[in-house]
Amino acid sequence: MRNQLIALSLTFSCAVFAQKTSGIRLDIIDKSADPKQDFFQYSSGVWLKNNTIPETESAWGSFNEIKERNDKNLNAILLEVSKDAAAKPGTNRQKIRDFYNLAMDTTKLEKDGIKYITPYLFAIDKIKTNGELLKTIASYHTSGIECGFSMMVETDLKNSNMNALYMGQAGTFLPDKDFYFDAKYESIRTAYLQHIENMFLKFSYYPESAKSYAQTVFNVESN
Repeated sequence: MRNQLIALSLTFSCAVFAQKTSGIRLDIIDKSADPKQDFFQYSSGVWLKNNTIPETESAWGSFNEIKERNDKNLNAILLEVSKDAAAKPGTNRQKIRDFYNLAMDTTKLEKDGIKYITPYLFAIDKIKTNGELLKTIASYHTSGIECGFSMMVETDLKNSNMNALYMGQAGTFLPDKDFYFDAKYESIRTAYLQHIENMFLKFSYYPESAKSYAQTVFNVESN
């Protein structure tokens, strides 16, 4: 489904950009800069001068602009398809329409609560040994749920002619290690712990143990 949405967006974007003769923006080039000394300033200097980082973002660049534009394209497509009552059963339009409308049905979401993830929570409850933990993690990964570690295929850092499988740590939600240990981030850690506890309370998942569970989650992340 995600690939279908991306394909629709790319098709729409290509149709828009097909009207242009070049993808290189000459208007953002800083011709006062020497490209031999500072090519970055030369190639993007005017853009840097005329753009600031939005208050909602931690960083901003041309790829962020592309993502924002694609998000708007996807939103326009979804809104149009969501109203198509005549979409033929089994077609992509019908699937996208139903998927989008289901996700946007907040009344149903509130009514259903966490019932669709309770099997995963109960599986965690049953873990008693390291072996069972590994089996549960493996099971989650086969369902597309990353926990413990993440895997991705990217260009090989030592050979750009091939791709390589990379693995990394997953399951930490503060920006980096310092946020878990540095004294200057103590207030953020306190707020983060409260947030985790609130999630347990909101889901009514062992509310009497919400505080201790929150501490356990934090301990797993920080260790």
